[in-house]
Amino acid sequence: MGKKHTTKEKAECIQEYRGGKPIDELLFRYSISKTTLYRWLKSQEVKDKRGTGVQMDRKTIAELDRQRKMLAIYQRTGLGTSSPFPDRVHAIQELNGEYSLNMLCLTLGIPKATYYRAIDNKETQYEIKRKMLTPIIGEIFDEFQQTIGARKIAAILKEKGYPTSPDTVAKIMHSNGWFSVRAGAKKLYLQNQKRMENMLCQQFSVSKPNEVWVSDVTEIKYGKYKYYICAVLDLFSRKVVAFHISMKATVQLVNRTIKKAFESRQPTEPLILHTDRGVNYTSKVYNQTLQLMNITHSYSATGNPYDNSVCEAFFKTLKEEELYRHEYHSEAEMKKSVSDYIERYNSKRPHTYLHNKTPNKVEKEYFEDHNDPEKK
Repeated sequence: MGKKHTTKEKAECIQEYRGGKPIDELLFRYSISKTTLYRWLKSQEVKDKRGTGVQMDRKTIAELDRQRKMLAIYQRTGLGTSSPFPDRVHAIQELNGEYSLNMLCLTLGIPKATYYRAIDNKETQYEIKRKMLTPIIGEIFDEFQQTIGARKIAAILKEKGYPTSPDTVAKIMHSNGWFSVRAGAKKLYLQNQKRMENMLCQQFSVSKPNEVWVSDVTEIKYGKYKYYICAVLDLFSRKVVAFHISMKATVQLVNRTIKKAFESRQPTEPLILHTDRGVNYTSKVYNQTLQLMNITHSYSATGNPYDNSVCEAFFKTLKEEELYRHEYHSEAEMKKSVSDYIERYNSKRPHTYLHNKTPNKVEKEYFEDHNDPEKK
């Protein structure tokens, strides 16, 4: 027999529902079913509207719930149906799984068929599933310190609601160069580690812009949500040349950021990118992107954050000077705050390492001194 709820508990539940609390959260907190919640709401509505003939039926409640979800999506993304099409497609990709694809497409005004064509009009359902699973598998693999294989990851995926065969998991892992340090995979793993050379060895002084970039990912929290910021800095000027924010620390996040950096700077000579050995940075997809850009990949030593201390220091400054000092009311507000801060960091904030000059000023002086047309 289910728990009996007091009148006070029922009233609190109804008040939280009307205040915008998600239905799933209320069902869990009060240990009730949707039917029970609808019964409470209908009973309260009768009391509130007695004599008016106005009652809230299930259809009305469902419509209100739909409107609440749409409002939440608008607030999270800062987008509407008239926003740029690529931005809306990316927002759907980011939030797919947290909200249903139908709800996301409806809210942002993109038919499902159009959405699928936009992400890849030649993809099969299997390829779409594989693309969706890749970052999840990468996160699980990283969480367990690269010690578990396809069978255990498949079991974890099943628990998370993504039933997948071990063979499919194994193919995804192999294509990304993710080899467990166990049994027959040890040889392949050691070969991969041998290729991960540390070309900087904590030597962070370079002679010109676009010679060495560094990149890292950090986690931030806004309300009950976690976000991840990936940044790319030029080691010469400490300038943030690109950044991207996502709700998932995936290969797509680091890939999108390095592409932004390359498009922004358009380097004309080969350069070095230094990162840690996280699964996103060691993935086959990411390193193929670097090869196409003629970028040589340098890696920190395992478990040594000092090898990438320039990025670590930037993220510490960003959090202490900006993120920890504000309470954000929407995802769009948080993202704008980060963007505005980075603009100030590059153009107005004196940097101790640069003898209290700004990154932009240091680069401007370099290009003027060298009469270099590559002025970025």
